[in-house]
Amino acid sequence: MSLTLMPRHAWSNNVSLWYGAVTALLAVGIAWLGLWQLEYFPALFVPDSGLTTFKISYEWVLALLSIIAGYRLLHIKSLPSGINTQTLAAAAWITALAKICFTLYNSPYDEFNVIGHIYKAISYALVFHAVFIARLRQPYRQLEKVQHQLAQTEQRWKYALDGSGTGVWDLDIVHHHLFVSDQLIDMLGYRPDELGKDSREWWDLIHPDDLDSVKASLDAHLRGDIPEWHVEHRILLRNGHWRWVMTHGSVMERDQEGNPLRMLGTQINIQKRKEQEQLLLSNKARLRAIFDAAPLGMVLMNDEGTILGHNAMLPALIGSSEIMLEGSNLWQWVIADDAAAARADWQTFLDKVRDASQLTDFHKEYRLECSGNGQRWMEWIVTPLPSERLYLGLIEDIDARRHSAELLEENAQLYRSIFESNNVIKLLVDPHSGEIIDANTAAADYYGYSLEALKRRNMSTLRSTRATPLQERLAQIRQSTAVHHSESCHRLADGTLRDVEVFTGPVVLGGKNVLYSIVHDITDRKQAEQAEQALNLVNMRLQRQSESRQHLNQLGVLLHEAEEPDDIVALLKEHLPSCFDGAQGELLLTLEEFSYEPVSIAWGEDSWDMTPFRHVEALRVGAATLGQLTITASLNGAEECERFEQLASECAKMIALMLVNLRLRRQLTRQAYRDALTGLYNRRHLNVELPILLAKASAEMPLSLALLDLDHFKRLNDTYGHDIGDEVLKALAHILENSLRSSDIACRYGGEEFVVVMPGANAEIALNRLNHILKSLSAWHFDANGERIEHLTFSAGLIEAPRQGSHVSSLIEHADRALYAAKHAGRGRVVCVSEIPAL
Repeated sequence: MSLTLMPRHAWSNNVSLWYGAVTALLAVGIAWLGLWQLEYFPALFVPDSGLTTFKISYEWVLALLSIIAGYRLLHIKSLPSGINTQTLAAAAWITALAKICFTLYNSPYDEFNVIGHIYKAISYALVFHAVFIARLRQPYRQLEKVQHQLAQTEQRWKYALDGSGTGVWDLDIVHHHLFVSDQLIDMLGYRPDELGKDSREWWDLIHPDDLDSVKASLDAHLRGDIPEWHVEHRILLRNGHWRWVMTHGSVMERDQEGNPLRMLGTQINIQKRKEQEQLLLSNKARLRAIFDAAPLGMVLMNDEGTILGHNAMLPALIGSSEIMLEGSNLWQWVIADDAAAARADWQTFLDKVRDASQLTDFHKEYRLECSGNGQRWMEWIVTPLPSERLYLGLIEDIDARRHSAELLEENAQLYRSIFESNNVIKLLVDPHSGEIIDANTAAADYYGYSLEALKRRNMSTLRSTRATPLQERLAQIRQSTAVHHSESCHRLADGTLRDVEVFTGPVVLGGKNVLYSIVHDITDRKQAEQAEQALNLVNMRLQRQSESRQHLNQLGVLLHEAEEPDDIVALLKEHLPSCFDGAQGELLLTLEEFSYEPVSIAWGEDSWDMTPFRHVEALRVGAATLGQLTITASLNGAEECERFEQLASECAKMIALMLVNLRLRRQLTRQAYRDALTGLYNRRHLNVELPILLAKASAEMPLSLALLDLDHFKRLNDTYGHDIGDEVLKALAHILENSLRSSDIACRYGGEEFVVVMPGANAEIALNRLNHILKSLSAWHFDANGERIEHLTFSAGLIEAPRQGSHVSSLIEHADRALYAAKHAGRGRVVCVSEIPAL
């Protein structure tokens, strides 16, 4: 027995052959002796005497061998995997008990003989279980262990992929079968059952502008031209928008001829990066546009003054072509007389730039030799760029300004000459009383008095403003040695008021302290300043109008993306104050079509310096009024009022259209997932929702599904017409809606068939509910053409998931079998799948 249990790998091939041959010969010899030569065997049992000594000795030897074999099995380490050594040891020891029993019986029918055979049967059973059954179970246990390890590995990969936001795909190139991970499907916003497994369908999701480049790069990788496939492109999301993604993949398997068989890769969302890149390009383009459109010459140069870049204005200033400027030295255009000074100034500037404590700008004026325009004065303003040995220069043509400065100097000399010739208004005033002591002819002409009459007047009679009392002003002038400047309004002899500025200072004349005043008429300048202030006010209003337009456009974009009335209300609360800056407003929305209470949105404070302008605009689309917009603001002029009215009108129309658009989208969604006759969900809705509910179903939270079919419905249609049949279908739909929970789903599956899904309900609860619905339908009646239609029934098949199935097709199929069994049993009843025999 111990030889039989030796591990096979301990034998050599020759020993195994000899062992088999010897065993076969012994078996044949013993069989021959037992069948034909029984007289050669020693006697084992003698009637009336019992067992012989040979028999008892033989059995005790076998018992001892069995005990030794059991002990050996407990300590052996070289048996094949899967054999239960403890069970084999127990079988050997039970065999020893059987052999001991075989030494004690006195007749074939003795109880020890029976017990011994029972022990032997038990030992054989244990050997069978330890060797054969255990070896049969071993592969399954190993498979279960491997599956468990694989599940743990997949779970770790899933956590890693979920955390990184990376989608994984696996492509069978030969059969065009594509597997995508849940992360990739979620990234695109689709449900698992909305994307096909055929890889050719996915080409339709790639943006048409990117499709050719994507295919070209993929073909190059499949041919082996490039080691990996790496491409960035746009892909269509479920909501209809495009998103930038980066797809990376590589061929993992090829056939003997080098043709690709399988490809594995990833896909990640790079929308934010693309938006940032686009924003950067836009900013660069905007800066470049500003650079090119600047009215001044702009140049980018290095320490030596070499031109590295310039705008279009610089060649126009210098009068050279862009080809001549690129790479040339800017100092070569400075005329010879200023060149040495210019280079010295530039070197001083560079020394200051290199000293971080003396950072400054280069601001000089030089004459440049301009082709076709001769020598012209240019103002140079150069600023060092941070962290670079580059400089940005602004060059402005100031030739006209220089000539103007020269003319101004000449005019100043002329003015001084005119001043000395008494053409400027000059007055000598007593510093204490304000009496006019003397005046020149220009002053007399200006004020409209004769020179003698003007000398007899007081300054208080000329000043029309009382902002500062004359005596207080005279005291201030007396206490100061500097020239005092003030602006005032003087009255002429004819009553005309003129704005003037007065420069006054103390002088000594004839040993007497007097005040010397020079008066300038600034009426025209004041009028110009007022006009400029009015223009600035208009510009400010236009800027506010532009900002309001931008906020309104931004609000329109955000409202277009809103999915629910709550989203629209939140956006309006956040952005409406920005659209009407400085105004007080109130928006009243009537959302009855969305089953919402009226909503009121108010903003702004009631603080007006003048009578406010108030405008009311109705949110109207056709004959329907969806609300009212009221704007109150403090405005100046009819033009600004008209602007606010127009802005309020546009805002009201936009909000009304967004509400109508949201209502239409909801209606389209309802039409897509609702049955037109009964108002119940249709089969499309069931195909979308049922897989999701089945994925959540469990033993603790089961899901029940019932397939209902109206009994004798065809006969009803043939007898009373389809209009009566439609009334019956609507009646059953009404009963279902009133009898089911809000979490349950009732669908018209087709014709007179209905499907009821009850999440969280087991078969027993669902059966009670369906019997209640059946009773309600039986109690319903209808009068048609004077004839009463009543006692209607339906047959239904009921199944519980996941206990009786977890796939949509199998659930419907089994429920249909139960429905058929209900009709076969006499109709008007509900039959569970568990009540019908299995196929």
